[in-house]
Amino acid sequence: MLMQGLVLIAPPSANQAQLAAGYEKRFGKSLKEVSDEAQLRLSNGSRQALEKTGFLHCPAASVNPASLLSYYRDANLETLAILAQTELPVLLISGSEDSTSPGFAQAADKLEKTGLSTLDIEGADHFFRDLYADEIIDGVIELLESNP
Repeated sequence: MLMQGLVLIAPPSANQAQLAAGYEKRFGKSLKEVSDEAQLRLSNGSRQALEKTGFLHCPAASVNPASLLSYYRDANLETLAILAQTELPVLLISGSEDSTSPGFAQAADKLEKTGLSTLDIEGADHFFRDLYADEIIDGVIELLESNP
């Protein structure tokens, strides 16, 4: 077997409406308008970056139009829906102080999927700064040992 399982650390999960609302809240611009500009540039054969554009957590990034569209328009970020389709064992690792993906572990626990386990690391935020690597490694080792 090529892959023994999946380990997702603080995965995002959002539908298009959530992405658009979050984009406008974070960057003060309509995601549709920014996406339309990116699509127009691609349609005209231009790969010229969108300057001072909100992208991910960067408020003033230079973004390739195709990259912007790939993330905000084309990506399926409904993580739990995607996971329901895989047959691989999955370990979802989240932090108890994650304000970027709050409640993700609780939502995952409600997913009826064989081979799904969650690890909520007390005190860790979305970026797992400080001393949380050991807990992540222990969780991965446990997943690998339980799925030889």
